[in-house]
Amino acid sequence: LVDKMEGRCQEGGIVTGVNKIITNASLDIYPNPAYNMLTVSVDALSRVDAAFLISNIAGTVLLRKEVVLEQGIQVATVDLDGLAPGMYVLSLSAEQGAIRKKFVVQK
Repeated sequence: LVDKMEGRCQEGGIVTGVNKIITNASLDIYPNPAYNMLTVSVDALSRVDAAFLISNIAGTVLLRKEVVLEQGIQVATVDLDGLAPGMYVLSLSAEQGAIRKKFVVQK
């Protein structure tokens, strides 16, 4: 996992429903509500190619970062300075499915 997720989605995108849940990883985010930084903790049972996405409630992707998750616990921080106050969804997406967590940004 990278130590800092960067890079905005250039054209924006829409997150659509995902029917499968990743069964070989768990995802925790804190603090919630968050102010300037969000900590993301992933516990992967095996190596997996994945992507982190942050989207607004309307489903527009605001940030996308491709990652390779190694087996074990990995922690990263996300800079939230560019996000307006409101509710967002952080998704960990892989071929096996996705895990989603809602979080709130307060300023």
